Amino acid sequence: MKKKLPQLSTAFGTYSAVEILGQGGSGKVFACTDDDGKQYAVKLLSPEYASKEKARRFKNEILFGYRNQHKNIVSIVDHGLWLENGVSCQFYVMQKYGGTLRSLMKSGLSYEKVLPLFGQVLDGLEAAHLLGVVHRDIKPENILIDANSTPLIADFGIARFTADELATTVETKLGSRLANFVYAAPEQRHQGRTVDHRADIFAAGLILNEMFTGEVPHGTGYVVIGSRSPAHAFLDGLVAAMIAQQPEDRPATIDDIKKNLMARHQDFIARQKLDAMKAKVIPVATVDDPVARNPIQIVSGDWDGSRLVFKLSQSPPPLWVQLVADSIDGMSYYTNYPPQLISFSGDTAYWPSSESTAQEQINQFKQRVAFANTKYVRHLDESAKRQEEEDRRRLQAAIQTEEKRKQVAGSLKF
Repeated sequence: MKKKLPQLSTAFGTYSAVEILGQGGSGKVFACTDDDGKQYAVKLLSPEYASKEKARRFKNEILFGYRNQHKNIVSIVDHGLWLENGVSCQFYVMQKYGGTLRSLMKSGLSYEKVLPLFGQVLDGLEAAHLLGVVHRDIKPENILIDANSTPLIADFGIARFTADELATTVETKLGSRLANFVYAAPEQRHQGRTVDHRADIFAAGLILNEMFTGEVPHGTGYVVIGSRSPAHAFLDGLVAAMIAQQPEDRPATIDDIKKNLMARHQDFIARQKLDAMKAKVIPVATVDDPVARNPIQIVSGDWDGSRLVFKLSQSPPPLWVQLVADSIDGMSYYTNYPPQLISFSGDTAYWPSSESTAQEQINQFKQRVAFANTKYVRHLDESAKRQEEEDRRRLQAAIQTEEKRKQVAGSLKF
């Protein structure tokens, strides 16, 4: 008798399973519809696999999926508990995606589209690393593709293997189960070895080569990218570094990989950083500054008989102080009290004034604060973009110099 598909409820809605999309060592993934007929995917931790360790990892995955706001990482929209055979099982709800990187590669992926797609995979992976999360099970099946061909990394937590689990599987079931770990780094195959973010870099290197050649590179003599697409032969050295047997021989970070690609005039590559205040990953060129996040405001004001005294929401940086005194088109000022006389002490501003000019100066100071806030952010934004462009040029020049050196060295006979 065919088993009835579950109907899963949370505080926010009910999700009726339509079909099983997949089944793995920890649970099932169902295609579902909610009360409004919208389609979702629900991942359910099966009771037979609901050990304390897997339940803890599943919970971690839910928490990470809720906090995440990155466009290349799958977000979780709802979660709950479902009772099966007397056991409470966790589940979470996410958007339903049309395919995976695996299905995209099988359908055919032109060489020109590989790097722009892979660059977004790097973005998602780097975002996780910056947030302190190591995936440890990166493979094409765990990279989902949405309707706009945007890749999103999935399965944080539940699909990863601990060192003990992986070592035991490799040692006892080498013939039948090793294929499950095609993308596992060497250190994941040996008990007691430390596994960190460089294991994800190893897997990403395998995937990059496979996206061009259709084959996963292992050992020596594997099919290199240049043999299939000579225009992308420059990637072969990068792949070799990413899949080095020893973690310390690989690129130290995703940012190092991006720098290598940027130096090759891959202009779609975007560097990222962590906004610690918001616990969010943002582009490097994004302005990340206290005044940019929270523009300076006038908290209170007073007149001490000879000066206007303004209490500000925070102490202004030197550039802001300079901008607040700048000339503003269409704004006049009293000759005896020019804006250049405005002084600061911490979060307090002082502007010499008289009883007859005080109100007009107050009105002007409000405008000057707004002007300085706008100009300050614009200046930071332009400066960050100039720095990013300068970094690109520097990286490109370094690569060209190194390639020239190798070319000359290769032509010499010693």
